[in-house]
Parts: sequence; structure tokens; C-alpha cells
Amino acid sequence: MQHIGEFFSELDLENSRFLVIGKGPSVARLKDTSRFDYTVSLNHALRDYSVDFSHIIDLDVVDSLDQIILDNAKYLIMPLYPHVNSAPSKKSLLDFIEDYPVLRALNDQNRLLWYNLGTKKKSGNSLPVVPGGYFSGDVIVSLLSSNGARNFTMAGVDGGKTYADGFSDLNQSTLLSNGRSSFDIQFDNIRRFIMERNLNYNHIEDEYPVKVYVATTEAQMLATKVLEYSIRKHSSVPVEVVAIHELGIEYKEPKDVENRQRTPFSFQRFLIPSICNYQGRAIYLDSDMQVFTDIKELWSLPMGGDTLLAAKSRKGEGRKPHFSVMLIDCERNAWDINKIIDCLDNNNFSYSDLMDGMVVSEKPSAGISCTWNSLEYFKEGETKLIHYTDMKTQPWVSTKNPFEEVWVRELISAVNDGSISIDYIRSHISNGWVRPSLEDQVTLGIESSKGLSSDILAKDRDFSPPYNELICGYSDVSSNILKRLWVKVIKTARYLKR
Repeated sequence: MQHIGEFFSELDLENSRFLVIGKGPSVARLKDTSRFDYTVSLNHALRDYSVDFSHIIDLDVVDSLDQIILDNAKYLIMPLYPHVNSAPSKKSLLDFIEDYPVLRALNDQNRLLWYNLGTKKKSGNSLPVVPGGYFSGDVIVSLLSSNGARNFTMAGVDGGKTYADGFSDLNQSTLLSNGRSSFDIQFDNIRRFIMERNLNYNHIEDEYPVKVYVATTEAQMLATKVLEYSIRKHSSVPVEVVAIHELGIEYKEPKDVENRQRTPFSFQRFLIPSICNYQGRAIYLDSDMQVFTDIKELWSLPMGGDTLLAAKSRKGEGRKPHFSVMLIDCERNAWDINKIIDCLDNNNFSYSDLMDGMVVSEKPSAGISCTWNSLEYFKEGETKLIHYTDMKTQPWVSTKNPFEEVWVRELISAVNDGSISIDYIRSHISNGWVRPSLEDQVTLGIESSKGLSSDILAKDRDFSPPYNELICGYSDVSSNILKRLWVKVIKTARYLKR
């Protein structure tokens, strides 16, 4: 019997591709295992596949598979304290070897590997403990990644409540036998491991190109182009980036001004599922963003039973999940923008319910790390996406943004690569959409405006950022809201005088 850490220390796990095979419906799409360096089966999935590693937590599964383990797996991985009736036993794996011929045979052949599972109290050894999970799927990702594995493809590790048809004989014995209501919960852990350990994670059903839809206007297109460049620069897979407004899709405005868009593009996100013909998944982003890592990480996040993933708030922000970064299941979000507006008109829900609560999605979840929506915050090696939310200091309209050089550096790189032309920047300056000093800054290759001469900076003196027009254009909305609030204040004051 060998500890898995000692065994894996002799392998190059970091550069190896792991295929993890479960019993979920998507396993039916698995046709070829030969392109992977190592294959791992979870529990009874071993019945249909010959694998390098079989991972089993419960002794009753060992009982059930018996000789199949010897025939189909090169190695068996089990916790030091296996589970009996979905709970860790008091006896260790060593105690069970004599009681189970298959374990004895594997042990004699040096094919039995063990690890400390966190559901058992101190095991009496100093070797690392793998945190307990909800199912074998999240436990194996934790176990392998804690030993250096970085590249995972999952087949049959799904959300929901069902097995693939080939495992229907187990429905009455093992299906959700640990008391969980569905397999969805395991993805809370898996998403966390992906983010914290920088894993390259795929599901057998993932499709490419990655589809990214950006809410924007013509005035924001330089920022959108820089965002697109930053996505493509870091992406390891094909990417399709679409500026939603360029599709020319029209929709009506709500009747009540309080329910109208706070920006010209607030409602654009609700067009995405229909654009995708209600198939597959899509990423939604605002235009005032910049990406620093592979978008595939966001695209490949497991959704389980969630219909939509949004970014968490940073600790201490005290804000709700951010729907400015979303991973959308287009099939399960059958949005019709005009019907959504009808619901606003009929008071089925409020503007806040829609934009802050995403009430039109059946099961939204804050399943995306806050590092994928860092509001005016950047830390090298940590921030995966910065969101320039302060319209007054966005780097393309102001030299006052604390991370101006981070964005300008990307723009300079895009110009040097030929992805964005100086003429394009010039046209945006002539339209009054970006600050005039930006052309000189890029041409001279100066990342921080602190290095610009006073005569270049003086070009911005009479510049009026387009956000001023945006605010004025929607002032009827804001002023109407303020008027109604003021009326409420007056009424309350009169009532208190009575």
C-alpha cells in the first residue's frame, strides 16, 4: 500500500492531461480516451472503461465491482479510512485488506494507493489531508490538483439527479445515496479549485469557439477593442467577440421612466440567448473591462444545475453579486427582451429585481471568483479582469485613473501588433469619445501620463467626456426618480408632524 503523494511524485502531473469519467449522462459523448495521458474512473464507471486509476471512496462499491477492479484498473485509489454507508469507517484500509480478496490482491501487486480524506478526524500520520467533498468528482479534482495536476477533462461528471442510461441499474442503490438532493453541489468546490489552483478544466460537452458578448456603444468601441485584444492575447482556444449593439437589434423601452435603462446598453445582455438560438453557453461582459488570463477558465466553469453564473463581490464591498460578468446557459435562459419589458410595465418585478437580482433567470449563482470582476482594483498575478467602473476616470477619457498605465500598456501593445490602428484612435478623438492626449501617448509609447509633457496634457483641457452626454441623455430617468423620492420625504415629514 503506497501513499498517493509518494506515487505521484515520480510522475509529471503538471503537464499531463487527465480524463475523469463518471456515471452522468454526458459520458455517452465520450468516444476516445487515447488522447489523454491518464484516465480516472469514479466508482462504477469502471465497468465500461479500462483506466489508469479507479477512485473509490465506499467499500460497498469495492464489493460490487470486485474482479472488475483487477481487470480494468491499473491502480485503485482509496481513502485511508474508506466509507461504509456513506460515512468514514473506524477501521483503516489496512484492516480491510484481509477481508476483501480484491484489496489483498491489489496490495500484493503494489496497485493500491491511499490518501487522507478530510471527512475522517486525525489519522495519526503527518501526510497531507484532502478536504472532504460532496461526491467523488470534487474529491478527485482536489486530490489530483493538490498533487500537481493542472489539466482536467470531465466526462459523466454532471449536475442534476440522474445517471447515464448504462448505469440505470444503480438507481435504487447508489444514486444520491449520501442524502444530497442533486449532484449540483459538487461544482461549488470544483469551481473554487479551478480558481484557486489555476486549473485548466474542460467538460466533454464544452464547445468552441468561446462566445463573448459585450454591451457597448460606438463611443465605447475603443475600450471594447482593447478588451477584445486582451481576451485574444491570453486565450488558448478560439474566441468570438461580439459587440452587441453592432447587431442592430431593436427593442422597446419600458413605459415607466423608473424602469428604463440607466445606460444605453443596460438591457443588451438580455438579447444574448436569442442571438445564440437558445443553445450552448455564452459569456457576457461590459465594455469597460480588461482581461489578464485565459478566458477559457471562465468559459469552462461547471454550471451544474445553475442557469447563470455571476461574479462574487470582493470581501468587504458589501455588494450583491455582479451581473456585469456572467456565464449564461442560453438554453435555460429563454429570454425575450420585449417580454421582459412587458413584465416591467406590468409591475411583475422592478428594475432592481431585474438588474440586481437577475429575477428572469431560474437559478443564478455567484459562482465566479471576484478576481474576474475587480472593480477599480488591480494586483499583478491575482486580478483576472479589471472593471473600470468610475466613468470620470476611465483611462481612455482621463489621466487620473490609478491603473491608467495598465490599460494604456495594453493599447500600445495592440497598436504595435496591428490589432488597433492609430487612425482608429484618431477617429475616436475627433468624435469626442476619448481624450486627445491619448494619440501622442500611444505614438510615443508612454504608458503613464506622468511621462507626458505639459503641452500634450493641455490638449485635454477642453475635452468633455462622452459620459456627460450619457448622463444628460438619461437625466429624465434620474431626475424623475429623485422627484418621487422627494415627494415621499415630504409626505413622511407631514405625517410625522401630525
